Amino acid sequence: MGFACKVFGHKWNGCRCKWCWEVRDEQHEWNGCKCRKCGVTREHNWLVVGSKCIEKCSFCGKERNIVHKWNGCTCEKCGAIRDEGHDWLIVEGKCIEKCSICGKERNIEHKWNGCTCEKCGATRYEGHNWLLAQNKCAEKCSICGEVRVVSDNFRPVSHNFEPISDNFKPVSDMCGHNLVSIGGCRKKCSLCGKMTYDHDYVSVESGSWCNDCSFKFNFRCTKCGHTAVHWGNPGGEEDTRQYGFG
Repeated sequence: MGFACKVFGHKWNGCRCKWCWEVRDEQHEWNGCKCRKCGVTREHNWLVVGSKCIEKCSFCGKERNIVHKWNGCTCEKCGAIRDEGHDWLIVEGKCIEKCSICGKERNIEHKWNGCTCEKCGATRYEGHNWLLAQNKCAEKCSICGEVRVVSDNFRPVSHNFEPISDNFKPVSDMCGHNLVSIGGCRKKCSLCGKMTYDHDYVSVESGSWCNDCSFKFNFRCTKCGHTAVHWGNPGGEEDTRQYGFG
């Protein structure tokens, strides 16, 4: 306390003395929760904000979170949702569970019977029970009813020039078709009408060739005499043999 204040007493300007700058705890000039003159702070006055789990100071506007009141996965105060405490119920006819509180859904495991789920009817690309369809070159799954065309089982010749018998599946082994000879090396399926060739080629009069640059092979069918050539180079190749289904 200064001399003047001791003799004449303080000259207050709100909470602060003009002469000695002493502070008193009254007549503060509040800016929110802090006095503009002396810088002292006061306690926040917390009030709950509507239906939120938040409190807000009525003096300075500061906010803070308060504890949720959880009912399983949902807060009864503010409606917030957490990923725990769900009440899962199975949705009829589906492999899905739905929370009775918040409505969230999740997938559950299928119960597979071959290719079809017994719970929801979903299908997958495995577990089919293929049966040959009557009078057709097709197969039908006895479980889900899916139909597929029987493969022609054609495999192109490889470039390592292995014996041709190792590179082509014989026509007689091609599943599903009922092949009937119609002359020469030609055969036709009596079910679907597809035409196929069953040549028995042998290599004759081979030209010069190299695995790294170019090659040439001449072929002749031992059964019908059909001649063909298979040649190639870095720019492309051509194979005039008739094989498989044309």
